[in-house]
Amino acid sequence: MISRIIPGLTELGHKASKKWNAFWFSGLPSAGYSLFRVFHGLTLLLFLAAWWQHAPEWIGSAGFHFPDELVPPLPFWALPFFAILQFGTLILLVAGWKIRTMATLSWLCLCYVTLADRISAFSINNIYLFTLIVFAVYPGATRRRNLMTAIPVRILQVAMVAIYFSSGWHKAVFGDWLDSPTVLQSVLSGIYMTDSASWAMHTFAPPFWTLAQYLSLAFELFSPVLFCAPRLRWLAIAFGCAFHLGIALFMDQLIYFSLQMMSFYILFIPWNTRTICSFYSMRIPEPER
Repeated sequence: MISRIIPGLTELGHKASKKWNAFWFSGLPSAGYSLFRVFHGLTLLLFLAAWWQHAPEWIGSAGFHFPDELVPPLPFWALPFFAILQFGTLILLVAGWKIRTMATLSWLCLCYVTLADRISAFSINNIYLFTLIVFAVYPGATRRRNLMTAIPVRILQVAMVAIYFSSGWHKAVFGDWLDSPTVLQSVLSGIYMTDSASWAMHTFAPPFWTLAQYLSLAFELFSPVLFCAPRLRWLAIAFGCAFHLGIALFMDQLIYFSLQMMSFYILFIPWNTRTICSFYSMRIPEPER
């Protein structure tokens, strides 16, 4: 019996190791990663442009800042120079020029912004800081023509799923989303309420919001299955777009979070026949001759 079990376990371990290596180190077409960099960078540009409308109060000395801020606010005369640096490096990153250098400079600028005004720094900032590090380490070099290593794509995919799952886990375990069917209504009736949310609250009956609450929670909790199973991936993307459209419409200022997260879906889309092969079988595609 033991003589049969050991070879079986060895073979199983070998297959698992092969799958693991193929998942992280196989060659993938670089088109998806490049498109993600472009659209993700554009969402960051929109996010920063919205906050720069109030730059003197946001990161300037005219606004309120804690006395123990890690970095000092900028004087009024320095704001235009910092804006040129921040937007200039980010635009060049989106354009694909000197990706590693521009990603590093963009990360430094965003890091300063996050530390200078911790009151208005959301999880949005932290997600962008993470993705900029990935761009700086893995700029998407294409020495084998249109191929690149799967590592940065997998890192970003895992990060997105982890964000969804951890959010759902905290709502279900540490929050009261499973205890009360009116949590979503309470959230939308608070400081996040928009004109669209006000209209919807008076138009749709309570059962609608209860259903929306549990569907949203289920989407986040089951996101690892939805996005990792090839046959469910398109359903996950469609559900995710509807999920973030609701957030953008009904929660004030969170449209930037919706755009940020939806840009990750680009990494889950097969862009051509060769990509589909690597997408489903995780085999290393041969470069075109």
